[in-house]
Amino acid sequence: MSRTSAAGSPGGSYAPRSSSPRTPAVPGPALAARRTTRAERRVPVVRRVLADDLRAGTVVLLVTVVAALLLAVWPRAVQVVSDDITSHRLAATTPITRDISSSNQTPYYGASRGTAPSAVPDEWETTFGLLDGGLRQAHDALPDPLRAGVLDPRMRTSARGDVVIETSERSDVATINLRETQDPYLAEHVTLTEGRWPTIDDSPLALAEGPVERTPQPVGIALSAAAAERLAWDVGQTRQAFGRGDFVLLGTYTADDPDEDYWYHTPSAAEPAIVDSINVGVVLTAAAYRGPGIDPFLDRLDVWFDVDPSPYTSDQLSDISSQLRGFTAAPLSYGVDQPDGTLKLSSELPGTLDTIERDISATTTVVALLAAGPVAGLGLLLLAAVRVIASRRRTALALARARGASGLQVRGLLAVEGLLLGIAGGGLGLLGAVLLVPTAFAPAVLVGPLVAALAPAVMLAASAPPAGLRGVRQDSAARSTSWLRGVWEVLVLAVAATATVLVLRRGAEDTGSGADPLLAATPALLAVATAVVVARIAPLLLTPVVRLARSRRGALSFLGAASATRDRRGQLAPLVGLVVAVTVAVLSTVLLTTVRTGLETQTWDAIGADLRSTGPIVDEDTLALVREVPGVAAATTATEVSPAALSTGDDRLQARVLLVDPADLAQVQQDVPGWTVPDLAAPTDGGPLPAVVSSRFALEGGATVTVDGQVVVLDVVEQRPEVPGVSTTSGWVLLDRSSLADLTGTTYLPRTLLVRLDPTVEDADRAVVVARVGEITGPSAVEVQADAVGLRLDDPTLAGLQGALLVGTLVALVVGASTIVLGEVMATGRRERLVAVLKILGMSARGPRVITTWEIASWAVPSLVAGLALGLALPVLVARTVDLRAFTGGATAPPLVYDPAALLGVLGVFVVVVGVCCLVSAALGRRVSSAATLRSVQE
Repeated sequence: MSRTSAAGSPGGSYAPRSSSPRTPAVPGPALAARRTTRAERRVPVVRRVLADDLRAGTVVLLVTVVAALLLAVWPRAVQVVSDDITSHRLAATTPITRDISSSNQTPYYGASRGTAPSAVPDEWETTFGLLDGGLRQAHDALPDPLRAGVLDPRMRTSARGDVVIETSERSDVATINLRETQDPYLAEHVTLTEGRWPTIDDSPLALAEGPVERTPQPVGIALSAAAAERLAWDVGQTRQAFGRGDFVLLGTYTADDPDEDYWYHTPSAAEPAIVDSINVGVVLTAAAYRGPGIDPFLDRLDVWFDVDPSPYTSDQLSDISSQLRGFTAAPLSYGVDQPDGTLKLSSELPGTLDTIERDISATTTVVALLAAGPVAGLGLLLLAAVRVIASRRRTALALARARGASGLQVRGLLAVEGLLLGIAGGGLGLLGAVLLVPTAFAPAVLVGPLVAALAPAVMLAASAPPAGLRGVRQDSAARSTSWLRGVWEVLVLAVAATATVLVLRRGAEDTGSGADPLLAATPALLAVATAVVVARIAPLLLTPVVRLARSRRGALSFLGAASATRDRRGQLAPLVGLVVAVTVAVLSTVLLTTVRTGLETQTWDAIGADLRSTGPIVDEDTLALVREVPGVAAATTATEVSPAALSTGDDRLQARVLLVDPADLAQVQQDVPGWTVPDLAAPTDGGPLPAVVSSRFALEGGATVTVDGQVVVLDVVEQRPEVPGVSTTSGWVLLDRSSLADLTGTTYLPRTLLVRLDPTVEDADRAVVVARVGEITGPSAVEVQADAVGLRLDDPTLAGLQGALLVGTLVALVVGASTIVLGEVMATGRRERLVAVLKILGMSARGPRVITTWEIASWAVPSLVAGLALGLALPVLVARTVDLRAFTGGATAPPLVYDPAALLGVLGVFVVVVGVCCLVSAALGRRVSSAATLRSVQE
């Protein structure tokens, strides 16, 4: 056979070299074609590698989407919940508690000065100009963000005592108390309905040298239209004030908005305060507004800054609290050129902000520790999916190496694939988070999706298979020989132990309004550490099972048990994922049960019955009428007697005596958890009275209580923190009402009514019963236990917790199930080869099911047990490091509650998931083709 020589001549040998000089080679079309062909040859290789088995790439994409979505939703949801808690709690405060105010001060009058102009009406300039200008100057100097919610200053002067005015025969009012008041901004909040406003000419003072005396002219005032109508006081009519001369009504007004916050600082101004007393009749108290002018009789000054909390957000709470404390720490000088006057301002808002910060910290920390578990599970799920891709790409990448690709190029190729999948998944996850949780964008939100987007590229590059085509078996030994695995396992155990010790040593410290990162990561670290321990112990526990199966007839049990002890590396990811999922689900269940039970217990302790009413006296006739209302199962009353003194040892302590009918109270409170009314009946021999005493008192030996001049010797049968629905303070003594009345000879009239409703009463009928009881008792403060629970459940703190627990449990379940599925995918090749060989050897049809069950149960059962144990233990850690009072609103943290039914339900769900995986894997094993599988084996 002839061949062409290098010079192009035919024949079997090379042609003789020409003696002519050789022409130097120049780049030509042939060389360019060869280079182009080589470049084009690489493109199909890359394309085939990237397109090989798109299913694994789709799994990585989906995992990245979920991870990015969770990491982006997490901080956005926390921000929304934190802002909701802030706005909800601040909106629930009253102006008295949140406004910046100074009460009962000595007024200083004068006109404003040039550097601090005032905004009062011109007629009030000489009276309040100096004060208004100084307060506005102080307001303008407030730092942000505090100043954004602090409104312009307001002020009023008033007399320290009320003026008693003569009554009219046309009115049913027996006593009229008027509080003389000056307010330069009153006209902005009311509408004059009749007459005119008082002016400086209506002042009752003669401002002359010497002692201040009232002039004979009447004092001009303005009253609310409601007060004037109830008093039958016509505009222009003069009435005598006892010891203060005459008062003439010049005008009446109505409040533009009677519910406006402004009226909290001006009592009895929008509407008169009316009390119907049994002893003295109807008593009416109203504000009587005076005109401008300096009057020493108006010797009380009240100043306040209204606070509108709507601009405040959760991340500003700490700054606002510190700024407000600094503003109220030192007396405020409202003089401009010289310290003409000083005011000591105060506000209860900093304490409220601290409480809100504590509750936000507890909420965000619980949300973070619930999210840390699924995040760790998603990381393992992503790692398992990457390993599937790497194993599926092994042949294609080995061919690429054989055709000249370097190791760096192979890793770069995998990194490009991971980066493409990561960018797509991270972008979709971030978009989903923006759509699911619409809130203001923060750059920090991009960190989580960015990490999720880069993770596939890093993991794929690090998981590049060996250069050769020969596969490496991972199931050839029961134990791993890699020293790196031992190092990282020891590292995980050390980090988990260190984190646990640190959080336990620190306890429930205040971490501000943010989450505690160490506490948030500790449950996930403990779950991973537990899974590492289980992965090491499980083969040792299976060794005796393998020996037992070997000694018995039949090979299936032995093969299944022996196979389960191998490929521990492939089982680690699903094992960790299942432990994390079970731990998060059990922890969520325990916390939710604890909070719900604690909330109900707290409302029972505060209300003490289905219905609690306080206010007017409830005598025996009224109580009998209440008991006759359809839907009322039982009713009783309670009396609080103060002052009283408890004597024990050498101590004499202030206390309040609580009087009840123990038998009636026991019927009303038979459903109250954790409380049984003791028998407090007086002994027949006249001995000490049985009593329940507050646990606040440290009793030394015997105890006596002095009430109404009578010293009563006590027989203390129990000490406890509170009496549900009866005790309103921490220092009290509970006695039988009739027994104390017999000793003191005093009739004690109760003002607290406790009612137990018939359990068969529906919600709609309950409202009717409550309304009917209110009609019988008259105007009173009514609390319904069921409504109190509902209101608390609507609080964003508890709503956020419940949402986090539910989402965390669902995500953990999905992640755990997905990790199990991917673990089975990773084990598919090895199991198919084993089943194929066994089928040739005559294995029965149930063989795949037995082997699959053994392999899955070998790590699933220990994972379920370990996850359940860790999930039951973690609530103790959480209770010691998180202030759970934020979710119940109680004075003490609720005890942990383990509901067996709920825990068994959660565990049953995971058992079902594992069982379904077993059935699916066994069904796929029965469809294995022995011939096709063995042909593909390259060992």
